[in-house]
Amino acid sequence: VRDIIERLAKQNGGSFSPEDVVNSCLDLMGPITMSEESTRSALIQHVAKKGDLSLRKRESGKAEDERVAELLGLIAATKEYHRA
Repeated sequence: VRDIIERLAKQNGGSFSPEDVVNSCLDLMGPITMSEESTRSALIQHVAKKGDLSLRKRESGKAEDERVAELLGLIAATKEYHRA
């Protein structure tokens, strides 16, 4: 998880819209193709509840890291991930 967070922090200057962070996490975990748009949309909506994500000037354990870790867990729980 920390490796993925570090890799994300180096992309896009560390700033992501909810859609961008979901797409980047899917790529870093697989890549995984979401066969059902509803799954991808649900992930984006979940991230969007707390707005854009910034991993700039971050410290380990901060809320942004926790958001990414939570998203990775949600992705890992999807049926698409288990089929990959």
